[in-house]
Amino acid sequence: MKDKYLDIETRLNNVLKMLNTAFSFDERKEVQGFIDVGEYGVALTTLNDIITEEEKVVTQDVYSYIDEIQQLMDNDK
Repeated sequence: MKDKYLDIETRLNNVLKMLNTAFSFDERKEVQGFIDVGEYGVALTTLNDIITEEEKVVTQDVYSYIDEIQQLMDNDK
């Protein structure tokens, strides 16, 4: 189970890196703060909210990667 959480954390950090140029420093910091304390669901929700509310332009690869993270997290329930 611990490996699964490490995988989720790694993937969240990876997607944040993928969004490095699309997100501001403060946006990245906000999401990273949730990742750092293990609030992966909140981190993912915040990431999605920023993309939607700020109308960020992201690639299909990013959307696919986010979907993979969501599926991994859903399988954990």
